[in-house]
Amino acid sequence: MLLLNRSDPDFENIVTENGGPSVLDTTDMNFETEAGFRFQWTFESDCGTDLQFAYMGSRGFFRARTVIGTDVRGILFNGTASSSATSVTSMYESHLDSGELNFRARHWLHIAPIVGIRVLQLEDYLQHTNDTGSIRAMTDNELCGVHFGFEGVAFRYGPWTLEGTVKAGVFYNNMDVLATSANINFVRRFRQTSFLGDLNVLLRYQFTPRLSMRVGYQALWLDGVALIPDQFDNFDVSTSPVQGRVDLTTVEYHGAVIGLEATW
Repeated sequence: MLLLNRSDPDFENIVTENGGPSVLDTTDMNFETEAGFRFQWTFESDCGTDLQFAYMGSRGFFRARTVIGTDVRGILFNGTASSSATSVTSMYESHLDSGELNFRARHWLHIAPIVGIRVLQLEDYLQHTNDTGSIRAMTDNELCGVHFGFEGVAFRYGPWTLEGTVKAGVFYNNMDVLATSANINFVRRFRQTSFLGDLNVLLRYQFTPRLSMRVGYQALWLDGVALIPDQFDNFDVSTSPVQGRVDLTTVEYHGAVIGLEATW
């Protein structure tokens, strides 16, 4: 199990009142620590070259705020607003899913090189809802590529082992920026080279020859990806087709990990 924090998007006004000052911005929607899940299955061979499958994800990043006033409007691209209402509920949500297939070479005592392929999806949503309807926008990052890295053991003492893994790679990112509402409906697709870095440090305690507990730290860096609030100043929805460029950023996930390891 993971307990993850995610870095925040750039500052953007997302709700205004009476056509003027902002009453809600992206700093009001920063995510709290959320639970995630990590699973790894390793098939060890007698020759020392192993096959690993791993999944990591979190679909719990969500914040919602309701603003009440005399003329409040949710803001999306280039100042495009929802209809006037006395209240607007804004919802910001993000999903992360990552799967990888690795080959590990156990031919040295304390270090094992890793090479693998990885697919990762990062979705980011923002929606404004009032009593007349809703407007919704999202970015969808689909990364695919090859990473390289190492597993290492720092020390062993009785049932205790301190170990870690570091992986990094260059990825092809197929990105969509889209919005849907009564007045806006567009999809723009972009292609980008992105970078991924993955690190974990774990302390393992061996209960039995086949069961151990692991606690530690997990971090994931994604560079060259798109978050939806960062796009609002970059697209002109008054043109047809919609014109604009994607604003890229770095997203960081980090936090605690705790779990069990079983062998048979």
